[in-house]
Amino acid sequence: MNAPPAEPDATHRMIDPRVLDPRGDVVDYLAMNDAEVTQVVRVLAAMRRWREAEEQMSLHSRNHMKLNETDMKAAHLFLQSLPPRPAGGR
Repeated sequence: MNAPPAEPDATHRMIDPRVLDPRGDVVDYLAMNDAEVTQVVRVLAAMRRWREAEEQMSLHSRNHMKLNETDMKAAHLFLQSLPPRPAGGR
């Protein structure tokens, strides 16, 4: 029980707490069953894919708008500072 999957893919191995934290110092996975730990690894893998897609989209936007990373961060902060618009409104 609580052993790493037999043949996980590289992404899962890189984020599996049973591999990265074998003593359970950061994640107390010993209190979870194998199915729960596997689900945690799947969620972490999905979050990683989301972040990679977000970075790819940001790079594409920066290239399209011919902005550097600092300019994109400034634009993001500016947009975040605007008051919210009503739903469906212009």
